[in-house]
Amino acid sequence: ANDKGNPFSSSSVSLTIDPAGRIFCSFKGWGVAFYDSVSDKMRPFNISGLNTSSVIKVVGAGEGSIILITTDGSAVRITYRMVPVGVSRLYNREELLPDTAGLYEVASNDRDVCLIGRNYVYRYSRSKGEIIDSIAFNGTVSYSSVAPDGVLYFVSDRSDIYRIDFNERVASKVSELCRDNLMSFCFGTQGIVWLAVDGVGLEACCPETSALRKLESS
Repeated sequence: ANDKGNPFSSSSVSLTIDPAGRIFCSFKGWGVAFYDSVSDKMRPFNISGLNTSSVIKVVGAGEGSIILITTDGSAVRITYRMVPVGVSRLYNREELLPDTAGLYEVASNDRDVCLIGRNYVYRYSRSKGEIIDSIAFNGTVSYSSVAPDGVLYFVSDRSDIYRIDFNERVASKVSELCRDNLMSFCFGTQGIVWLAVDGVGLEACCPETSALRKLESS
């Protein structure tokens, strides 16, 4: 990692908090850092053999481990231990997916991390520390989120929203939520899904009733 300059000037920042309350950040083009509570400073999290400046996302992977997503679409699991002075000691570095996985997007909840690749969606269990499932899917994913019920939703080709329930083992298109130029979405209360549509604005949709409301700027 680069230990010079201000990492927060990076155009892309990702952070996560592990179960012990430790904060890890990745800064595109700079590297990975962690918050050292002893010195009250962010310190570089250097990993032998890995160019951490290529890391674009960091995801919690359970006690003593994180997953790093790199610019080439790789997923690397790092296990670590913090010694009393706050310096990290690495136990293991593991490539979670084959080189051809080509990750597009990552989403997670309290139990699992969903890694969305070129041809598959992989399910990583935080409690087991490994990939436990995968479902075939062929499409470009630009955004994803896990619903309150644990089902994964994601945007494909900037128009279609799919849902994956690993119990059903299939990716299903949610027609009620599909829009052209769909950029992002999030889950609200009472079954409402908020959709951000390029050139249109923000829409509130309820898939169960097909009710739709567009929000206009003042």
